[in-house]
Amino acid sequence: MKKKIALLLCLVMCLSLFVTGCGAKKINATELFNVVEKGFNGSGSVEIEVNPDYAMSLVLEKAGKKKQTDFLSLLSGEDPVVKYIDSIVLDTVRCEGAEDGSLSNGDKVVLVLKEDPVLAKEVKMQLKTNEIPYTMSGLTEAEEYDPFADFVIEFHGDNGEGYFSYDYPWDTPVYVSYEFKDETGKEVKSYEDFLSNGDKVIVYIDADEDYIASQGYVLTQTKKEYTVSGLTEFEEITEDFVLDAAVLEFSGAAPQADIYIDYDLPSDIADCFYYYVDPSYDVNIGDTVTIEVSVYEYSLKEAGYAFSTPTDEITREFVLTSDMVPKYLSPDDVLTEAQQETILSEIEDAVSSKVATSKSGYMTINDESNEVKGIKELGLDSVYLLYPKDSNLKSVYTVNALGFIYKFEFEVKDGKKIISYLFVGMEDVIVNLDGTINLTEASVDTSYYFEEKDDLVDEYINANKTDYTVTEITYFETLTDDDIEEPDEPEETEATTAETEKP
Repeated sequence: MKKKIALLLCLVMCLSLFVTGCGAKKINATELFNVVEKGFNGSGSVEIEVNPDYAMSLVLEKAGKKKQTDFLSLLSGEDPVVKYIDSIVLDTVRCEGAEDGSLSNGDKVVLVLKEDPVLAKEVKMQLKTNEIPYTMSGLTEAEEYDPFADFVIEFHGDNGEGYFSYDYPWDTPVYVSYEFKDETGKEVKSYEDFLSNGDKVIVYIDADEDYIASQGYVLTQTKKEYTVSGLTEFEEITEDFVLDAAVLEFSGAAPQADIYIDYDLPSDIADCFYYYVDPSYDVNIGDTVTIEVSVYEYSLKEAGYAFSTPTDEITREFVLTSDMVPKYLSPDDVLTEAQQETILSEIEDAVSSKVATSKSGYMTINDESNEVKGIKELGLDSVYLLYPKDSNLKSVYTVNALGFIYKFEFEVKDGKKIISYLFVGMEDVIVNLDGTINLTEASVDTSYYFEEKDDLVDEYINANKTDYTVTEITYFETLTDDDIEEPDEPEETEATTAETEKP
């Protein structure tokens, strides 16, 4: 027994020396691998498949003589030679004028293999050449199938709001599904109404082409582009055209102006829009106003028109300026002589009417009854303008008031003279766009006669300072100190009549 073991070891050592001396065994790739053709003529490809007979001969040659039971273990995948053969893969396929996957019969290809150098060194084997030349010859002719042959796509609706529908037969030899994208690659749905004539819809085929090939078919195309057409065209109308047709009308004056809106549109589309403005009342210069127009798209299209971009409402903002709306006289205004004359004409009429009833007879002057013998008008003493504070601009009923204070000298019984002051008020004075004074809303009232000007100012001017700012106006021509004459001290007289109280 020991002799057999020693002999075996000697044999192994000799074999080892023999292999070492001869170097790595050269493997013939064309014998180790068979070339397998896949697919159809024009869409073929190649793969490699191990030749089991040649591979087994390499395994057995490397293993030497063993019991039959040991040979079975060689096929377990743990054998170094088996591992080495498994490591050899198809790296690339070279073909002039074609690529793997689009090969045809007659194409000459070169299969380039790649082996694992570590395993090759371990088993002392090496490919003689890593290239296998091959000529394609066994590809069969596949039946072509065009997935778009009976596919139908139709476009519906209006230009700019179009959509599509599609149909295809269900009894086809292969199964495919369809996907839809726009020109940017975004997926679209048939029910989305956004298309315009001239747009592109690209239809893509979603299919398992390998499975289809196994059934003997090849797809002739996998995408197709369709141009949108047939959508109803309309004459384009612009938002500016509609908004420019707005006609604004104003009543009252700033800061409490009211705005009314009308429009000037062709009769065939006049009923396709509804105009309104916001805010529409208590509007002041500097306020932002919005014109809003509701669009009845259905009626507009029936008339043959449409916007380039469909919309059901359009708007435009603008700032109310002084050249757009009349305004109530304010402290910022300086009236011209012509404007002053218009106002003074009304004021002086009221003064004349008052004086006409004050020339004679018994009347209350400075809270006392006097027998008047005569009256002398000394002129305009001062003028005040009442204008709402900012917080009250749009809430007060009376927007402005001019207060004119006139000075008089009464001659009473026994030739005595009394100085008195009269208040004449004018409310709601408006300055028109052309600069003229509008007194259509104005009203004029007069007071009774005051002995002290300060008392008159307190009662008619200062009493309103809670809601109004008070400004003394200097552009009206008034009395100077030189115009004032000191009157005689009046004597007390018995009150017999009473003047009208403050309205």
